[in-house]
Amino acid sequence: MQQWIERTAWVLLTGLLFWLWNTADRDAQDMMHVLEEQHAAMERQTAQLDSLTVFLQPIQDVSTLELKRDLMSKPSLITVPGVHGGTMRIVSESNIRILDDGWVYAEFEDGHIQAAGLFSYSRIQNGQITWKLLESRVF
Repeated sequence: MQQWIERTAWVLLTGLLFWLWNTADRDAQDMMHVLEEQHAAMERQTAQLDSLTVFLQPIQDVSTLELKRDLMSKPSLITVPGVHGGTMRIVSESNIRILDDGWVYAEFEDGHIQAAGLFSYSRIQNGQITWKLLESRVF
């Protein structure tokens, strides 16, 4: 009887070990499949990003000085009214900060009050710079 119990225990133990090994192997294969899918998805996203880098290149080649002088030459863009007969204008190139390609922050005044504005710009086909005041605030 004792031999029968020992053999049964060995068969059960062997079966349990085989089942655990088989389960672990399946889990490893499943994880490998998931990793392969994620790698393929990452490769697709990388290819998409690489194809979009063309659009990330600067559109305009506008020098900082040219931008500042052009904006200063267009006081009509400033919609904040002056007070006491003053006219709002950008008094110095140092009051203009180029934030990024297409964005400019500028401070202006009329001699009595100060204000600032956020501008966008683009270059049209004939080489001129077009401006748009996006937002302005009085200090």
